[in-house]
Amino acid sequence: MADQAPQPRFLDDRLAHWAKTNPDGEAIAYLGRSFTWAQFDDRVRRLAGALAERGIGRGDVVAFLDKNHPACVETTLAAASLGAATAIINFRLAGSEMDYVLNDSGAKLMIVGAELKDDVDKIRDQIPGVKNIIEVTPEGGDGDEYEAMLAAATPRGRGADVSPDDVCVIMYSSGTTGNPKGIRLSQANLVAHTLNAGTFEFDADDKNMVSMPLFHVGGSSYAQFGIHAGIPSIMTREVDGASLAGALLGGATRTFLVPASDYMIVENWDVSGLEGTGSHDIVIETAFVPEHRIHRTNDHSDAGCPGRATNPGWLYRVPFTQVFQRAVSSACIGALEGAITSFRQRSASHVGKHGNKMAEDPNAQIAVTEAMMAADQLRLVLFRNYARIVHCAKTGEKMPVEERLIQRAQASAVPKITGERVNELMRACAASGTYKTNPIERIFRDIHQGRGHIANNTDAYARAHGGVMLGLPNMDAFV
Repeated sequence: MADQAPQPRFLDDRLAHWAKTNPDGEAIAYLGRSFTWAQFDDRVRRLAGALAERGIGRGDVVAFLDKNHPACVETTLAAASLGAATAIINFRLAGSEMDYVLNDSGAKLMIVGAELKDDVDKIRDQIPGVKNIIEVTPEGGDGDEYEAMLAAATPRGRGADVSPDDVCVIMYSSGTTGNPKGIRLSQANLVAHTLNAGTFEFDADDKNMVSMPLFHVGGSSYAQFGIHAGIPSIMTREVDGASLAGALLGGATRTFLVPASDYMIVENWDVSGLEGTGSHDIVIETAFVPEHRIHRTNDHSDAGCPGRATNPGWLYRVPFTQVFQRAVSSACIGALEGAITSFRQRSASHVGKHGNKMAEDPNAQIAVTEAMMAADQLRLVLFRNYARIVHCAKTGEKMPVEERLIQRAQASAVPKITGERVNELMRACAASGTYKTNPIERIFRDIHQGRGHIANNTDAYARAHGGVMLGLPNMDAFV
């Protein structure tokens, strides 16, 4: 069925297709309510009209804060049809983190779940950019502002000026290295992800269970799979036994969860930095993994990566090494930028015990400039190298080993360089820099913890590249 549908370009293309070709088929079920494809599409178009009436247009941001709710998917699709983005907020954030994310995203309108409304009211004066707040309830009954807004709205189709390259979703990192970072995904990004995720194939009689939190890319992306395939989705509000059992009893046949009985989490991540990543060991002892599910990390050939035949998109042709070697190092750039921001804020007003202004300290002036130069240089190299990687993946060009080796060396050097710069920022903070109330202290620990990652062994990768440059054979089997 999905194979016969037109190839989508926009996020709402498949929704419109199923509303036209299967209007009475079930699209989504949630807490006893169910909507057909025609109803689902109408709700999205009405929401688009309501958002437009409240001043939301291309380039604007709408925030959504609640546990799993179909309104989150509706908001994502409706805002995208206007060329706007939806910032899906982690409902587990503390108040200080929440107001930061809302202000950072630039949200002009917010849809918030009833049980989280009090938390938003407490920070209302700290989010001046949010002009409208709409309350949504799980059941959607009387008094639900969101449902009333839809009922009163005039449906609105996709704007003529909307582009597949428009940002449609903003998801925030957990903020383990400084403040949470907003990851901006375009409509083209999400459509490409859906098209290339060939692992998630559905039969015509399947029902898709959406349980992972929608503020996580795994939740929101998985919700798009059901829409793309034109099969019903059963969404749970919570990820607990009762909710999952209810979805199964409701006919859910597909999801991507690992049964709790199949794994064990060993809480052994007791470290000085990067504590918030929670990188505990996951032990799976009894689950059988067949040979065809095993991928050898050093084998990037077509024979070693048979999934390429199923997932022909260029993204799947990016070698794992290119991603793995930057998994920690790239985050160090953002961490350094967070340290710079905190340092500048601190220096502008801090006066030492002897009456000296921190902003007038030559060490502070030099430290902040050198840190900013380093962050700028590292960011430029990162994006230049990734542009080259993407070009090779799209064209099939094989990157020369010398180029791969220097990219590996450059990636591994990021924690070393950012560590040196954050060292100087800490030194310029003097004795007060070591207090845990100083955000730079935590970033200092996080960056130096990142330096210990195997992919950030700067000397080894510099030697591997240098040896090849001097006529020796490549000794880095990973490259």
